[in-house]
Amino acid sequence: MTPAPAIPVPAFVLALALAACAKLPPSVNGAETAGARNAPYPALIPVEPILALADDPGATEADTAAVEAQAARLRARAAALRRQGGG
Repeated sequence: MTPAPAIPVPAFVLALALAACAKLPPSVNGAETAGARNAPYPALIPVEPILALADDPGATEADTAAVEAQAARLRARAAALRRQGGG
């Protein structure tokens, strides 16, 4: 008895057919322009400042308090509208 293939044959054929539909990048199919080919490499920057930004939560306590106050006002307004029969 032979073991079953890891990927069923129809799934493999479907994946192969879909891969054939993919558009190749210009550098592979020869459609790359001279401007793109001669363009300078992008400037490299140190990764540490980017990682430091990722650790920064972004919102301060004042921001959080302002959002919570706005949420409380909206809840009060919704309750008032419900009492009036408007919603």
